[in-house]
Amino acid sequence: ISLSIKHHRKALNYFEKGDEIAKDNYFISYNNMGAMMWFSSKTDSALLYYDKALQTLIEMEPNPKNQYYRSANVLNNKAALFSISGRTTEALDTMQDAVKKYKQFIDSQLISDTDRSGAQQALFRSIENLGGVYKELGDFSKTRELLLYSYAQKKEHLEAENPDLFKAQILLGQIELSLKNYDQALTYLNAGIKHIEQLPDDYLFWSG
Repeated sequence: ISLSIKHHRKALNYFEKGDEIAKDNYFISYNNMGAMMWFSSKTDSALLYYDKALQTLIEMEPNPKNQYYRSANVLNNKAALFSISGRTTEALDTMQDAVKKYKQFIDSQLISDTDRSGAQQALFRSIENLGGVYKELGDFSKTRELLLYSYAQKKEHLEAENPDLFKAQILLGQIELSLKNYDQALTYLNAGIKHIEQLPDDYLFWSG
């Protein structure tokens, strides 16, 4: 990772010296640097680069990809960093912004069906992540509400064999367990395990 960081820093220096370099390159490098700092457990540096990525998007062409989808992806990463750092309120606000932007992208008439489908899956995962933040705050009912909404949307928009469906079932089983709804928890967990057993890939983490 340290070698990759070095290369990206050099690239950023090169971009900053070249008037002809597109803003797109700035965004990609800042975003990649944010990810590498995250993997290096340098949270403050990661947040700094993600903020630079967001600022660059503001300066780029105001199309749905830049205004909404890319911004939502960066915000989603920032929210995760806030969450693991114990900055729950900031995680909540940032994740809500990410969800809003994913929805704005999906509602745009200027994107392809393929891009819309990919954004829908990202939206569902962000809603689940938002539920996770509420769980950290002890608001299990709000978590359950968000997970149920995400699961319903997944069933409507995803293929039956999509792994995101069993993940939703497992997450619902866990929150029902936290709410002491033991029968409902068992129903979701058993459904999730059954789904896993029908898939060709190995999902030991989830089945455990």
